[in-house]
Amino acid sequence: MNSSPDLGIGLPTPTPTDTFDLGNKLTQRLQDHIADRARTQHRIDLATTQLQNLFKSAPKRPRDSKIALREKVRKLERDRTSRSLPLSQEKALIRQIDGVQKQIRMHDDVERHQELIRRKKAEIESVKDALRTTNANI
Repeated sequence: MNSSPDLGIGLPTPTPTDTFDLGNKLTQRLQDHIADRARTQHRIDLATTQLQNLFKSAPKRPRDSKIALREKVRKLERDRTSRSLPLSQEKALIRQIDGVQKQIRMHDDVERHQELIRRKKAEIESVKDALRTTNANI
C-alpha cells in the first residue's frame, strides 16, 4: 500500500513531498500581488505621461464661439450671393469665408482633443481603482 507510517488513526503520515507548505503559497501570492501592483502602477505612469502630452499639444481655441462663426459665414455667403461684386471683392469674401470655416474646424479639433483628454482621465481613474483593489488584496 502506502510506504508512509500510519498515525494510528487510519491516516498515513504525510511525507515532505505530500505536505502543503502554507508559507510558500502565501509568499507566492504576495509576489503575484506585488508584480500585479507594479504592472498597474506602470500603466498609471504611462497613461499620466500620455495625458500630460495631450495637455501640451492642445490646440488653441478660437476667440469667437462656434455659433458666432457660423453666423458670420452665413452673413458673408449672403453678401456674396445677394449682390453683384467685382471679382476681386468676391475672391476676398471667399477667402474670408474659408478663414472663418477654418476657425470652425479648429473648434471641432479642440472638442475632439478635449474628448481624448476626458477619455484618458477616465482610463487613469479606472486603472487607479484597479490599483486600489490590488493594494487591498495585499
